[in-house]
Amino acid sequence: MKEKRSILHLYLKSEDKHLYFGSMAAMYDYFCVGEIGVAYSTLRNYLSVNKTDVFENSVCIIRKGELHIKSTPGKTILFRRSKSV
Repeated sequence: MKEKRSILHLYLKSEDKHLYFGSMAAMYDYFCVGEIGVAYSTLRNYLSVNKTDVFENSVCIIRKGELHIKSTPGKTILFRRSKSV
């Protein structure tokens, strides 16, 4: 069974840097409004009202997408313990 998760791709033009976040809130925990050039509520409204997955200004490009992951049927293995010798 395949699962999808929301992901935001942030491209900072001045630094030529690509960053990825699991939510807008996570992106704004990492960057302030001045560093991105758009407020949280403005970005959320822009993406919703314009029914688009891309926002661009003079500072950055933000793309909204999906991360496809494979889920394990049955129980999920968080970690495996190695046997002591």
